[in-house]
Amino acid sequence: MPKRPKAKPSDALVEYASSLLAAGKAEAAVTEFEALHESYPEEMRILFMLGGSYFEANRFADAAACLEAVVRHRPTHELSSLLLFHSLWHLGSRA
Repeated sequence: MPKRPKAKPSDALVEYASSLLAAGKAEAAVTEFEALHESYPEEMRILFMLGGSYFEANRFADAAACLEAVVRHRPTHELSSLLLFHSLWHLGSRA
């Protein structure tokens, strides 16, 4: 039996959530990205954007949790590492 391709999120949904973030509506973006992440838990792009949304909403512990998962999965994704660093900085982890 052939493998079924994994479902991908609609680009329109991702763009809508991203537009909320770009418009400074971080909490609304969080809500949209949380729903997308629930539907597509393996999609690293969604998890990264959720982490970024949490960061913009000053929810640094949530941001760090998302971004740590992205960095574990994609250790060379520099922006994830940078946002993780800044999330941890805001939480007081300066060691």
